[in-house]
Amino acid sequence: MLSGSQILKIKKPERLFTGTTEDEVRGEFHRLARRYHPDHYPEAGEVFTAVNGLYQQAVKRFAAGTWGEAGGLKIELPDGKYKTIEYLTDRPFELGHVYIGTLHITYTIKPEFHDLFVKAANVKFTYADKNMQNQFETYLPQRFFPNADSAFKLKNGDLCMVYQKDPELLSLRDVLNHYKGRIPGRHAAWIIGTLGNLVCYLSFQKISHQDISLDTYFIHPRLHTGALLGGWWYATKFNHRVTHVPVRTLNLLPFAVRRTKKASHLTDLELVRGVGREILGDDDLKVPKSIEKWLNSVATKSAIEDYSSWLYARDTSGPRQFVKMALTSENLYG
Repeated sequence: MLSGSQILKIKKPERLFTGTTEDEVRGEFHRLARRYHPDHYPEAGEVFTAVNGLYQQAVKRFAAGTWGEAGGLKIELPDGKYKTIEYLTDRPFELGHVYIGTLHITYTIKPEFHDLFVKAANVKFTYADKNMQNQFETYLPQRFFPNADSAFKLKNGDLCMVYQKDPELLSLRDVLNHYKGRIPGRHAAWIIGTLGNLVCYLSFQKISHQDISLDTYFIHPRLHTGALLGGWWYATKFNHRVTHVPVRTLNLLPFAVRRTKKASHLTDLELVRGVGREILGDDDLKVPKSIEKWLNSVATKSAIEDYSSWLYARDTSGPRQFVKMALTSENLYG
């Protein structure tokens, strides 16, 4: 029997449950739940939560027909062949499920959101020149399979999109969890800066992403860069009607967008501020006044002007210093 400390380190349900059928895994879960239930062992509450979370992952994999594939997701390619994509961690999101691997990130989308899936598949990126391409291409998603226009399918009918991923890119959500809800200010500053820079590019493209968040942005600790690898289902051209946004975006939607229902760069600027507040501790910000003021301000300018205002807030907060972020995929996922 694994110890509580060992269970807390497990990220994949296959490493906890050994059964090959859903009934066998359910039986293992009930035995572990009884052992670590807070009613009997109050100090084991965290372990009980971990066991329950892993079991819920297992249930989803049985439903998708992917249990027993050693942490792999089985997808059907356009040519009728099947491929198993291994992943490090996974979680649900509002349209389906996301699987984060070493070299790729896979989104499975429920069939009822087919129109949003197509929307993401049709997003195209252009560049003013080679220098712009070199600067921004790594910030943006690239298809993992060459036949990118085809919808991959799972056994349960879900649609599937697979993007390339640098092995050093880490989910911002997982990084924040690693730092227990507050990323150190020096690191938070460059993360906010990369997002502001990215919104400048999106404004050049005249696209409002509409889902810049902890779950869609991935950071590169060594290079102090990032990539926006999720949320493209909501991307909408400026001045086109806003039809779908996630709940978080709805809560942060600028007044002008609420009034006109037309996509604008202002939405992405507000979402960047929202990310900044979240990674710095949200309601208990312990940051220099200039940065706090910027994070709580309302975005009203162009993306470039807004980015300049961020640089001013950052530079007036104190002397700049490069601080290495000693965090790797192994630290997060084992």
